Amino acid sequence: IRKLVSESDLDIINDSIKSAIPDKNINLFKNSKSIFDDDFLFIVQRSILEKLSKGEDLSEYCDVSKELANTIEKNIFELENKSYSDFILRLKSKNFTYTRISRAIFHLLLNHKKNMLEDIKSEKNMAAYPLLLGFKKEAGGLLSELKKRSELPIISKISNAKDILSPISLKIFENNIYADFLYNSIYFEKYGEKLCNPYRRNVVII
Repeated sequence: IRKLVSESDLDIINDSIKSAIPDKNINLFKNSKSIFDDDFLFIVQRSILEKLSKGEDLSEYCDVSKELANTIEKNIFELENKSYSDFILRLKSKNFTYTRISRAIFHLLLNHKKNMLEDIKSEKNMAAYPLLLGFKKEAGGLLSELKKRSELPIISKISNAKDILSPISLKIFENNIYADFLYNSIYFEKYGEKLCNPYRRNVVII
């Protein structure tokens, strides 16, 4: 669907996907401003160049082998065009699929290091925390009960995360916030419009 949205006009989208998704979702596609792979290309390049300038070893990041790290380093300095997919295809070989390379590139962008993943695994808590997005007003009592009984810390106010999360869980949380800021930055660069600051995002009460 994302590929179709990026390559087609709205009438083609309607005809192609209206039987697969609800009408409300189609309206969302029509009224929203989307971000696609190509929009990430230059921020990916800047991120990797910055790592290389600091002398970092790219193979320390998740899904990046020594061979793939060398291939990325050889190709990152000069981009052929503005196409993210073309960049990935330049890195592709019989040893690395498109999906594997793309995943590795985003691990680099989001600073997902292998040692961080090992730390997370060692804590045996891949689900570090639930983040509360919203609830019904009459369910306030249930929320209080959940906070008492939950084995995981429930984040209802983002500014409190550092006080209730373990060091490893806090790293995961901060990395997710960083990803939000990256997306917001790309959106602003493309459309000149601000999205909500993750730290100022309030729980929705209905």
